[in-house]
Amino acid sequence: MVVFGNMKTDLLAQTTDDAGASDATSEYSLLSSESPDGENMEKLREKIINQDVIIRDFETKLTEAEKNIINQNEKIKIYEATIKDKNDLIELMKETKEFAIKQLKNENAFLQIALDFSKNPTSNKNDANAADSAEFEKKSTEIADFQTLQKQLKEIQSQNEALKYTVCQLKSRNFKLKSKLDENIREMNTLEAKSATDAEELRAKIAELEKNAEIYRVKSEEKNAMLAEGASNAINSQVTDAPFVLLNHSKVPNIKFIKIGDEDKPAIVENIPTLGTDWIVILRRFDGSVDFSKYWSNSVGDLSGEFWIGFKSIHKLTSSVRHELYIQLEDFDGVTAYARYDNFVVGNFEENYILKSLGYYSGNAGDALRSHVKSKMNYKEFDKKWRYWWFSNNNECCLTGEYKKSKEALTSELGMYWGNWNLGKRYPLKACKMLIRPYPK
Repeated sequence: MVVFGNMKTDLLAQTTDDAGASDATSEYSLLSSESPDGENMEKLREKIINQDVIIRDFETKLTEAEKNIINQNEKIKIYEATIKDKNDLIELMKETKEFAIKQLKNENAFLQIALDFSKNPTSNKNDANAADSAEFEKKSTEIADFQTLQKQLKEIQSQNEALKYTVCQLKSRNFKLKSKLDENIREMNTLEAKSATDAEELRAKIAELEKNAEIYRVKSEEKNAMLAEGASNAINSQVTDAPFVLLNHSKVPNIKFIKIGDEDKPAIVENIPTLGTDWIVILRRFDGSVDFSKYWSNSVGDLSGEFWIGFKSIHKLTSSVRHELYIQLEDFDGVTAYARYDNFVVGNFEENYILKSLGYYSGNAGDALRSHVKSKMNYKEFDKKWRYWWFSNNNECCLTGEYKKSKEALTSELGMYWGNWNLGKRYPLKACKMLIRPYPK
């Protein structure tokens, strides 16, 4: 390294001297020239610049050469270390070989002594000197110790293998448990996220329902207040927000607005002392003042008198939620009876308002309407008048039939009747009423 450094210094010095001599000669020639001084100075300046460039190139090359020398020295050191390691390995192999040879010689000597002793144990035991006997005992002890150590080593190796197998099993089990735990954590996180989302959606729906319920409650209160002062003079009156008076019907306090489909319509809502509140009257007859022979789909009559709410409204009410039906009956002797059904359902116009269901019957008037289940709304002609009802092949009742003003036994299906109620004969009814309400939960 020092030699190369000196070579670099001498080379640089020599280059600098040569350049200086050349520059001096050039400067002298330039100064002694007959050219003007300005031109000579410019040429001298360019010459100096060129010489500086040459010097920098030499310095760059010398630096690269120095780096190469350093790299070569590092490689030499690595080779020297490798050679040293190889020499140490060769020396270790020699020592191992000598030790092995010495061990084999000792074992051969011991085996020879054991062989001689086995051939003539008594003679050898008597003739052997003390040194040979001590050596024999020593070797025997070393062999026994060596065999014991070998046996212990095998046991330790066997135990180590068993421990390795156990550790491997534990690692495998731990990995499975960790995987299961990670899966459970992921499922739990998913369930928590889903629960949070569902709870948020449920809260939003509840808030929306509460909002709608509040709006409906306010509107209902407003409409009921309007009805208390008087509202609409017929069941088909258009509900508006403008104030109006129900003329000639101010003594009917149980008129309320109810939701029928998407419409709010006035209806008679009664309370039955033994059955509870909110019973909607769908049919009421008591004096024959309304002709029921021409109307069936839509409403007819007056809320304060006889009226029929119409099959269309009955369908909308009973198809939206489960309803129960209550029928009140009265004959010309002043005797009353009732029939009650817990699942009253009527079909739509396309189904001809079929009586789909009645549910369970209870009462004391008899289950006369049961024979009309699955019957469609149809008509029959009596005395050139049409009567609309759920007529079947075995009619046991008709509450829209012709009204009779006195008690007289019916000889045909003409009239308003309910089965064979009243002494097993078919008599006309003096009054009847059909009421429905949502089935209590």
